[in-house]
Amino acid sequence: MSGIAGLHWQASFRSPNGGDAFAVRLPSMATVVIGFHGRERPREAGHLRLHVGTAHRLIFLGDPGRVVRGDFIDCRKDSATRHHRVSLAFHPDSARILCVPAGVAHAFTGLEGLFVVDEPALFLPDVAALVRDGLEARAGDDVRGVVITCPDDRLPVVEQHVHAAAEKLYAFVGEELRGGAPAVQGFPLGEVVGRDDVVDAHRAGADRTPDWEPLAGIHGAGWQRNLVLTSRTSTESGTESGVLVMSEPGVRQVVDHGIHPYEHGAYGIHISLEDRLTFLGDRDRVARATLVDCREGSPTLHARVDVEFRPSPFRQLIIPPGVAHALQGLSGIFTINRAKPYLDRDGRYPADQRTVEWPLDRSDYPVVPMHDGEPPHALVRHLVDGERALLRQDPAVAASQPARNTA
Repeated sequence: MSGIAGLHWQASFRSPNGGDAFAVRLPSMATVVIGFHGRERPREAGHLRLHVGTAHRLIFLGDPGRVVRGDFIDCRKDSATRHHRVSLAFHPDSARILCVPAGVAHAFTGLEGLFVVDEPALFLPDVAALVRDGLEARAGDDVRGVVITCPDDRLPVVEQHVHAAAEKLYAFVGEELRGGAPAVQGFPLGEVVGRDDVVDAHRAGADRTPDWEPLAGIHGAGWQRNLVLTSRTSTESGTESGVLVMSEPGVRQVVDHGIHPYEHGAYGIHISLEDRLTFLGDRDRVARATLVDCREGSPTLHARVDVEFRPSPFRQLIIPPGVAHALQGLSGIFTINRAKPYLDRDGRYPADQRTVEWPLDRSDYPVVPMHDGEPPHALVRHLVDGERALLRQDPAVAASQPARNTA
């Protein structure tokens, strides 16, 4: 992409998932967030967000016929394209990622009803600057604002941070968020929400989703509330914009189900993986799930449950390992899968992670070993590293591999 150094499109790692559906792979030990946008008008129209310590990797999801506009200004002191401006018009597409470097001011319009996946990378200032200014003085300097009509000779000039944050910082941020901290100072939650007045949607009363809503008939299956952040302005106006925060490390997938109906024709059974599925899309859509318990020793062995549901960023469907499942009516919907590994009763994790498929028209359901042991951190790290190694291969080779552990 000409105009601004480092601002570019990059192909995402997608695997075929049947029909015109794809699974986008996002293995990471860091926090990944997904912004969802209601019909509210931007509070600061014509303002671009400028931050010196955060780079973004953005995937835009939604109706492929929609048009999104992005405006960018390079404010980096030592950039060869300093104060260059770029405007883009593009369609949502899970096949590519927009990379926005730190120090490049940016804003998007036309996001109403769309979803933006962001895998932000944090950067720290020089140690000398921290010693000189102090940690508190530097903590809030990441997010700034730039008026799009500002003349070139009055545009800000910034020195972006260049030291990549250690994994421990991401882990700290995740723990703080899961523990109920409103927003960790210095982490760009206000940036990804689009506002600075960040609040927990549940604590602020904007989200009344129960913490846990079991599915009657299948032991351990049910709906679990997601961690969602929003703004006080959105809460007070009744609009529904916010950020779904995925702070737990792991092998995540975003399944783009395409626009044409497609059914797999079989149940999927993950022997040692718990599916954690968030469905994003038009809330007037109705999808269906059929679950069958195939776990050896389960109090609900071979029980079958049919459930209808509507997409919502506020909750995720928990499907324990060994529970067969089939989903229907997902065209035009995006599924976020945060699969969690579990150990068997002997504390082992199977090397073969292929999904067991069972025909929908067969009622002689199988019985699989129970996996309910909590995974050690080292196992999660091993799985993430393994997925990353696969994606570092020739992209054509990686993309040809079937999507693993995908609902």
